[in-house]
Amino acid sequence: MSTARSCTAPHDGFASASTPATSCRRFAGKDPDFPSIDEEFTDAVVAGLRNQPDFLHYGVSAVVDYRDAPGNPRQGGRYRVAVARWDDRTRDQFDFRRLDMELAHYVPLDKARRHVLVGRLAMNLAKSDTGARVPFYVLPTLGGASSVRSVDEFRFRAENMLFLGGEYRFGISKYVQLVGFVDAGKVASNSRNLMLDDNTRQAYGGGIRAGTESRTFIRMDVGTGGHEGTHFFIKFMPNF
Repeated sequence: MSTARSCTAPHDGFASASTPATSCRRFAGKDPDFPSIDEEFTDAVVAGLRNQPDFLHYGVSAVVDYRDAPGNPRQGGRYRVAVARWDDRTRDQFDFRRLDMELAHYVPLDKARRHVLVGRLAMNLAKSDTGARVPFYVLPTLGGASSVRSVDEFRFRAENMLFLGGEYRFGISKYVQLVGFVDAGKVASNSRNLMLDDNTRQAYGGGIRAGTESRTFIRMDVGTGGHEGTHFFIKFMPNF
């Protein structure tokens, strides 16, 4: 399936509190190898497929970040919690609230910090008002370079998402790290079904990071274990 969307807002995300107006518009997918999503589904199945409202989007967030080097952390942690409300200002069909939580902790195993263990947890919970729905383009997603690395980017989406991940990083030089990882995650329409079980998607694999001690310039990962083949990811961005 293919689709495209455009969302504009006068502010970029959250500082500690924000009240931007957000306008989202969906366009038909252009990839010739895949049908556009509106050719396969209807608005009754995929919320927000036909009509996209203007939202008043507001919320608050809190972040604790004491990583030693945010661009390439080896010690410390980053913990973020955000609560937001999306008010449908034009159609009164898509009012919902959302809780996002992201936790990451870094434990060096030696004084030189060449061996590092990383633990990550992320949870997104979206709850619509009675009689309303959450548009598909703002649903939490799972899969890809930043979550379960055995499936495509944004492979799964639903109102609720849980992700757990662990990495072992070994610095073979000042500029290069080798990485081994395991990932597990799940999406569910009901938050009560988020417990990890036989439907949990898993990944394991390895990768390489290149950069300086304070910033990662490129990271490459190869993951499998999700029953969808082997996936390769390359990102020009800092480590999480």
